[in-house]
Amino acid sequence: MAEIEPVVEPYGMLDDGRWESVASVHCWSIHAAITLYCELSCQYPAVRSYAAQGWSEYLKLTNGRGGSFELIADFYKRAVKADPEFTFGYIVLANSYSQHFKRLGIGKEESLMLAWEAIANCYKYAYLRPVKFLPFKIAQDAFTSLCRMREAQLRYLRLFDYQGAKALLNSALDEQPAHHTAHILLSLIAALEQDKSAVLKRTNTLLSIDPRGEALLHHLLQGSLSSLVGQFSTAETAFNKALEIPHNRQLKSYILRCLAIVKIRQGDPAAATDLVAQAWELAGDVDSHVFVEVYDSLGDTKQANALYEAWQVSGRETVHFPYQMNLYPAEEIRSHFVGGNPSAGYTQINTEIDNRDPIVLMDVLNSEFYDPYRNDPEFLAVMTYLEKEKKLALEDLRQVVLPEN
Repeated sequence: MAEIEPVVEPYGMLDDGRWESVASVHCWSIHAAITLYCELSCQYPAVRSYAAQGWSEYLKLTNGRGGSFELIADFYKRAVKADPEFTFGYIVLANSYSQHFKRLGIGKEESLMLAWEAIANCYKYAYLRPVKFLPFKIAQDAFTSLCRMREAQLRYLRLFDYQGAKALLNSALDEQPAHHTAHILLSLIAALEQDKSAVLKRTNTLLSIDPRGEALLHHLLQGSLSSLVGQFSTAETAFNKALEIPHNRQLKSYILRCLAIVKIRQGDPAAATDLVAQAWELAGDVDSHVFVEVYDSLGDTKQANALYEAWQVSGRETVHFPYQMNLYPAEEIRSHFVGGNPSAGYTQINTEIDNRDPIVLMDVLNSEFYDPYRNDPEFLAVMTYLEKEKKLALEDLRQVVLPEN
């Protein structure tokens, strides 16, 4: 690192009472904000530049305003190459390799290896960095908390190791009962385990937790999970809160469609019709194929079929959803079923199993939409494939060896 000049004077030290202001500035959880501050206030200019650019892309994705997964990974790879002890870079890369490997063009096996490597480095430098630069114990706690979140994410998302993930997340909650990310991940795991009572418990808990800078993700997941367990009033509240947050046209259209489905389930088709009209005005010209289910649910079978046929004739490839979680596949799969082509839907479900898409898996395993299909041979074959992937993933499970504290 001889070519990189260290910063002689840090930007300034924060006492324990000012950490919360850092969280608001960086628009993420307080642990992430503390970690990012520790890194960027005390390190090399080139590393700060790479991290700032990568973080800018991340915030665009988090808020549904574009952003690039490839650029995020590239900037943070440059950062850890310039400074191999840059802990926050490994935290971001662990997330990229475990959750977004498909978009990065990396194979499953390679991405799994890279994710474990990044997590091991997270733990290694989480212990060293705060001691080296900041004496606050809260700083070290922030580093290790994010390491646990990334390991838990890898375990549940890529390896189907729900027990291992829950142990890490519950450990985080023992230390910080209002840990937003831990509750979110436990909610998703409960849905993947088809434990609706646990989903209900977690979604109720989320009502009392301040989501800070992750409010959009918080409300979207809370709305989706509440819908799965039939808590439509809670889902409506969550989706309406999500609408209050600035975001792009496609994401707002998605939220309005979710609200429309909720209103239909509540027996209010007039309100649902108005919501669909708003959603169509925002994104119907580019995303017409994901309106198939909602029009069918409103009883407009003719429009639903016309949209599906136009999608199939066009051969148009799906544009990636401009958000950190790709929400389109679940809607697209439903469109295939509504359009009378369930075989295409089953094929896409298998693809999303390979991609480890938690939104699709959560939907297929729990939604009443699929109840009429659950005894179909093709549906049962999909479930067999899912169980096979779970077995193979668990066989590949390896423990992360933690450095000495």
